[in-house]
Order: sequence, then C-alpha cells, then structure tokens
Amino acid sequence: MSQIKIEIIKSVDDAGRVARVHWVTRQKAYADILPREYVSQRSFGDLERHWYDNIEKSAQDKGTIWIAQSNGFDAGFAAAGATRDEDLDGKTAAELYYIYVMPDYWGTGIGKKLFDQACDEMKKSKFKELTVWVYEPNAFARKFYERQGMKLTKAKRPVTGCESTMVVRYSMPLK
Repeated sequence: MSQIKIEIIKSVDDAGRVARVHWVTRQKAYADILPREYVSQRSFGDLERHWYDNIEKSAQDKGTIWIAQSNGFDAGFAAAGATRDEDLDGKTAAELYYIYVMPDYWGTGIGKKLFDQACDEMKKSKFKELTVWVYEPNAFARKFYERQGMKLTKAKRPVTGCESTMVVRYSMPLK
C-alpha cells in the first residue's frame, strides 16, 4: 500500500523537484495531443527557472504549490491561487494553475488528492469559485476535471506559442 504525503513547497531549493515532475509529465501527457516542437521547446532548465520564480512568488502570498509524495518519491504537484483572468474577480475566483502527476502514478488517486487539497485551501482563503484552463484536445484531463464536478464554460482562447491549439476553461463553486 502506498503512503501518500502532500506538503507545501516553501523553498526555492525545491524548484528542481517540481520541475522534474512537470517536465516528465509534460513529455508524456502531451506527446499525442500537442505539436512535438511545442512540447519540447521548454528544457528542464527552463522549467526549473520557472519554478524557482513561482516558488519565490508563492512565498510572497501569491498562491500555493503542493507536492505529493508516494513512498518518498515525488509523484505529482499542484499550484493554485487567485485567478489571472481579467473577466473574473481575483478576490472571489481561484485558479488551479497546474496539476501534474507522474505517468507511473496516473489512476492512483494522487491527482484527486492534489485537487482536493487545492480546493480545501482555496475555500479556506475565502474563494467562492475554482477555475482551470485545459488544453482542448486533452480528453484525459477534461474527464478528470468533470469527475471532480467542474463544468465547461464558454471561455476559450488560443495557446500562446501554439495558436493552433485552444485551451478551454472549467469552473465550479467552492462549497
């Protein structure tokens, strides 16, 4: 039986841990749904710098990043905070910025645990709604969010740097 532990990432020293999960998962999850050149354009080093900056921002109360471990192995992560969408109120709408689970852990419940953790924390922060942007062709992720009770909205936009692909927004009330 797997021991799953979720912790908040607080130190930029952990940027590599988050980047590793992000990079490995990105390669596998998007291999068949996004152009190869788009998926491979960000190196591990790029993602590590990205997470260094994000962890620094989250330390300034701009969001929270969680990492899930299964038997001591980094198996997934999630990040959430106030929405970045201009058409929503950042005081009442939270956004799930990221949720990634290592391919070997797909279907094990780690994604659900991370999702529930993000929802609980966003509720505690007094947000009333949770949104997430999903690549439109990502049926696996879309089904996951629908199983969590999220509903597809009318909001849709092209992906920056990959304009042939759209992202769609899902939303749910935080009760």
